Parts: sequence; structure tokens; C-alpha cells
Amino acid sequence: MVLYHGSSRLFDIIKRKQPIASPVDRKEKGKKSKAIFLTPSLCFAMFFACKPEKGGNMVSMTKKVVLFEKEIDKEGAVYIYVVDNSEIQKFDKKWNNPYEISVYTDEIPVISVEKHVAGEIFELFRVVYSPEEFRKLVGAL
Repeated sequence: MVLYHGSSRLFDIIKRKQPIASPVDRKEKGKKSKAIFLTPSLCFAMFFACKPEKGGNMVSMTKKVVLFEKEIDKEGAVYIYVVDNSEIQKFDKKWNNPYEISVYTDEIPVISVEKHVAGEIFELFRVVYSPEEFRKLVGAL
């Protein structure tokens, strides 16, 4: 099984130094993350690779709807990092939800890096730009 990590930045190895942005750690946002976040879902990884750094960003995997409060550069490069599940077996980890696993280590090697354009998110999700529209489509916020 492979896992994915999405980012707007290109690097050779996934490191824990990224600032916290995960909803699980919202009260710690901006501090150095205690974990590296991976997902079994390519779609979920694309959401994280494409999301703007500023503004509210939410995703409903069941309804396939994304909220970006800021416009994205549809032509901008984003990267999906592919990780072999066997590489993380030796580390402490915790499933935060069916789409996100926290791996408590400083770095994880990757099998490969896939380059995409951010506009591909529109093929995977319905993208909206207001919390009200997201709430109407998803039923909650």
C-alpha cells in the first residue's frame, strides 16, 4: 500500500519542519508540527497540495466539495509525494480520521514525486469560495 503527502513545495524527503496546518492541531497552528501527515487518498493529498496558505480551507471527502476562501493559481505546480507504507511501520503513528495519519518522526523517504498543476483539483472536487456556499452543499461548517 502507498500513502501520499501533498505540498505546494518541492523537496527530496518529507521533513517534520513544516508549520502546523492540520485541523487536528488547530490550537497549535503556526508552530512546528509534531508529526508528518500522510493519507491513503490521492484526492485528500491534492487538497493539501493546492490549498492556499491564507484563508479558510475545508474539504468534505464524502460530498467531494472544497472550500478555498482565497483563489488558487490554477497553473501553479503542486507535488504529491508517494510513500511506501512499510517505511512508516517503525514509527509511532495515529489515524486522525479515515483520510489522515500522523507519523511521529523527523523525516520520511519517498518512493516518487508526482508533479501536478493546482487546477486539477477542479476535476476531483467542486471548489467553492465562500463558507456559506460550502455550508449549503455540505450541510455543516
